[in-house]
Amino acid sequence: MTVPLGWLELPLNRIIRMRSGDFISNNDIEPQGPYPVYGGNGVRGFSDRFNAIGPTVLVGRQGAHCGNVRVADGPIWVSEHALRCLPERELDAKWLAYALRDMNLNQHSVSAAQPGLSVDNLKHLRKAFPPLDTQRRIAQFLDEKTTRIDGLIQRKRELLDRLAEKRQALITHAATKGLEPDAPMKPTGIDWLGNIPMHWDIQRLDRLTEPRRPIRYGIVLPGPHVENGVPIIKGGDVRLDRLKLDSLSRTTHEIDAAHSRSRLRAGDIVYSIRGSFGDVELLPPELDGINLTQDAARIAPNKEVDREWLLLTLKSDAVLMQLAAGAIGATIKGINIRDLRRAVLPVPPRAEQVELRSWLNSKIRDIDRLGDSTLKSSTLLKEYRAALVTAATNGQLAELR
Repeated sequence: MTVPLGWLELPLNRIIRMRSGDFISNNDIEPQGPYPVYGGNGVRGFSDRFNAIGPTVLVGRQGAHCGNVRVADGPIWVSEHALRCLPERELDAKWLAYALRDMNLNQHSVSAAQPGLSVDNLKHLRKAFPPLDTQRRIAQFLDEKTTRIDGLIQRKRELLDRLAEKRQALITHAATKGLEPDAPMKPTGIDWLGNIPMHWDIQRLDRLTEPRRPIRYGIVLPGPHVENGVPIIKGGDVRLDRLKLDSLSRTTHEIDAAHSRSRLRAGDIVYSIRGSFGDVELLPPELDGINLTQDAARIAPNKEVDREWLLLTLKSDAVLMQLAAGAIGATIKGINIRDLRRAVLPVPPRAEQVELRSWLNSKIRDIDRLGDSTLKSSTLLKEYRAALVTAATNGQLAELR
């Protein structure tokens, strides 16, 4: 890469020295205090001691925060989870932070039980280094531009949140109140359900399934992944982007044969009951005949029920709230299969079920189209932001040379 006149292309160790922070015991970190304690992902707490005076550029050196870059002002304590960047030349801290982020240091982490950055792997990386006044102009330019872009991205994120809330509210209202605003209502005596249309029924979920294929979870010990084995659905797989043959783990044919009663058929409803519980999807035709683990449950709708209506109703707050109330587990939330079987649902006549799911699917498609468009524009903004930082910190913008 050609660098502008007056810039130098240098190895990183001729621009900065990277030094690990100092160990500090958790017992010495307080919720309040004069000096913030920084780890790989920001402030961990406070201390009455400091080991650096800002502005200090910090790089996360371990785990999920490996490669994170931030600028910390004032006296701080830099813990062993972060690298301090000590200048070897005249440096503007903000420019350096932008330059290091653009270098994507995480790609140079050392693979281990916990990924980490090795200074030896970083020191020979090369970076175009401009004069100090140019660094400051670049940092000011990027502060202004990225602040505007980040504001737009935040508004996109807020719109996506509102769309998700609207989507959920539509499902819940249609699943519990129907589409006719003036329909006579009757009390259910159930707090989380309230009134439902007079002609609707209330049924337990297990009464809406095939008697010969009751609600059940799957294989308790599926073993390690086996190439050419039988695909299995785990709790975290109950998402449209995961319910694909090439995304699923596989168990042996022997283990699958011993658990034939939990096999799935196309059109079954799969419900995550552990971990990300509450996720629910229809099984696509290409997964017919596969199995599932104890983290997911099979719901096989009977012929009296429209399966797409049932799927949407299971996604409603009316069902999620009653199941969440009985969720167990301190770190990994889960629900008892017995509670899932006994979940209470408002049930309209079948013709009305079809009408409800048809109306809901149309509304959901409109919301999802807007959501997809919003997500795409947000992604383009992030790509533009990254390209702008790359161009500015590498001297590719004529006005900043």
